[in-house]
Amino acid sequence: MKFRLPFKIINLENKQIEKRIIILSIICFSLLIAIQVLMTNPSARNFLTKEERVEGVFLQESTQIIEQGTLVFELVDCSRMDKLWVMVNGQRIARFSGKQIILSVSNNELIEIDSTDTNDSAKVKIASYSKNISLLINNSVLKTEKNIAPIARVKIERGIY
Repeated sequence: MKFRLPFKIINLENKQIEKRIIILSIICFSLLIAIQVLMTNPSARNFLTKEERVEGVFLQESTQIIEQGTLVFELVDCSRMDKLWVMVNGQRIARFSGKQIILSVSNNELIEIDSTDTNDSAKVKIASYSKNISLLINNSVLKTEKNIAPIARVKIERGIY
């Protein structure tokens, strides 16, 4: 009994098939290189892919400037507390070595007062803030006692002020 294969065996010694495979490989490789070169051109890239519309633009091409505002914090009852810190997004930024702290803040930043190292309670108030800021959390006067407490959540309003 003779066993028969369900597929046809190709004779690899055939030079025509080998030439066709080599030519097809060269064409595919050349096409790959050509497309990669075209992708470096921004106008051709915009034509070839929709990635820019989904993911955004390169940072160097962005003309939007990150807007910032200014917050002024002030101690209410005393003139200085070296161990009282102002935190921005969970990181200690400035301490009250004087009566006031002026901070430059960006959109959606959480401002907290850290009094975990102090022995005394302290009252901190938001003395003023720039016109382009609206506060989502606004504890205008905050009393702290060995804790970390939020005093403000910053929202930067767009526009000319």
